[in-house]
Amino acid sequence: MFFESIGLSGFSSWLQNHYKEELGHATRLMDYLLFRGASVHLQDVSIDPEIKNQEDVSQIFTTLLSLETTSTAAFQRLTEKALELKDYETSVFLQKFLEIQLLEEYTVNRLVKRIHFAKENPSALLRIDHELKNQ
Repeated sequence: MFFESIGLSGFSSWLQNHYKEELGHATRLMDYLLFRGASVHLQDVSIDPEIKNQEDVSQIFTTLLSLETTSTAAFQRLTEKALELKDYETSVFLQKFLEIQLLEEYTVNRLVKRIHFAKENPSALLRIDHELKNQ
């Protein structure tokens, strides 16, 4: 992993934990769909090589924030559609994800701001890394 290779194990650990949380969210969504009798078809996710090969701490977290806001917008659209269809159970289920997204956007946005602020100060970046290692 990129962050391990540059000695920022706190960032690496935080991102690994975030990845595991996102897998848990995907699993909950699939389980809900199956419970409701829907079919689930998974597709490969292609990653833009430009994003995949980023090596700037600030840019990586800015991209992550963009992905979180895109996810929030998707959950909002799904919730609107559920309400339009009067599928109240699904709208309640999706509300939990909207709450999670609110927290995730806040957390990543806060990190983006702190990383940007620390960009010219390696010791500040190491401080953030240390804090992330303990989360």
